[in-house]
Amino acid sequence: MLKRDNIANLLNQQILLEELEKKEGKKIEEENNKSKILIFVEFIGFILEFIFCFFQLIFYIILLIIIIGIFYAIF
Repeated sequence: MLKRDNIANLLNQQILLEELEKKEGKKIEEENNKSKILIFVEFIGFILEFIFCFFQLIFYIILLIIIIGIFYAIF
């Protein structure tokens, strides 16, 4: 059978474990918030890359049309 001192020690250890779990839970929540922010920043970067790529494509199409127009006018 357990003595009273052993029971008290076990209860103290349980309380310490619960406090550690609470602290770890807070750390995990903070890391989740950081990862959400990073995912959001990556998503914005992806959208901006798509927009710039689209404008670059339009620019090269217009440039190609101008070059074809010049050759058509010359020949």
